[in-house]
Amino acid sequence: MTENEFQAFVAGHLKKDIAPDQDLIATGAADSFAFIDLCLAIEQKTGVVIDFAELPIEQYTTVRALYSLVAPEERAAVS
Repeated sequence: MTENEFQAFVAGHLKKDIAPDQDLIATGAADSFAFIDLCLAIEQKTGVVIDFAELPIEQYTTVRALYSLVAPEERAAVS
């Protein structure tokens, strides 16, 4: 999945136009429940488990940052 496809997936899930670096929570694009629902949808779509017990959630509230968690080439850098 490319970053553009991922952004389209996130935008479609939230039913909002969003920018890659837009903070989804701070801008109100997603409240905490919608953000968790989004993360679950991303996990189902990609097969990658997002474990915020191991990651600082405040660093992963943009589409680009979330993509870095699931993109194969980026996951190696985060691990």
